[in-house]
Amino acid sequence: MDERAATQPDHSEVIAFPPVIPVAGFLLGVLLNALWPVASAASPPLLAAARLAGGAIVAVGAAGFAWMVVTMRKAGTPIHNAKTPTALVEEGPSRYTRNPMYLFGATAYAGLALLLVQPWSLALLPAVVAVTHYGIVLPEEAYLRRKFGNAHSQYQARVPRWLW
Repeated sequence: MDERAATQPDHSEVIAFPPVIPVAGFLLGVLLNALWPVASAASPPLLAAARLAGGAIVAVGAAGFAWMVVTMRKAGTPIHNAKTPTALVEEGPSRYTRNPMYLFGATAYAGLALLLVQPWSLALLPAVVAVTHYGIVLPEEAYLRRKFGNAHSQYQARVPRWLW
């Protein structure tokens, strides 16, 4: 056995603990909004509509995230990417996207930015998604291909990374 392989952790190696990226992006947006408020020019009906839509979007993101958690627990595999996965999950939301955690997390992030009227946080969402994609998703996929081999390749061929 390769000595390097024996000492490497059996989990994906990503740039950061995944929640750190959206939390940092959101908080940076809050700071930018405090320094350069842009929502103060919006009319009260527009703000009310943003809050209402934001609440609904947060609910969709939270429900999807909960669905993902229940599905992972039923499969008996850890959710945390610093632990070794025991199964390739292809059920629940993973039938539609290979990244339900990040998809529903981004959805909840967008909703929260609208709900709390944080336009800078909303504007930073594409950067948050890009950092998550390149720093988390791609390394996780490479690890899962090594871990699950052909089963993961077949899954990749059937299910889109996001929804497209």
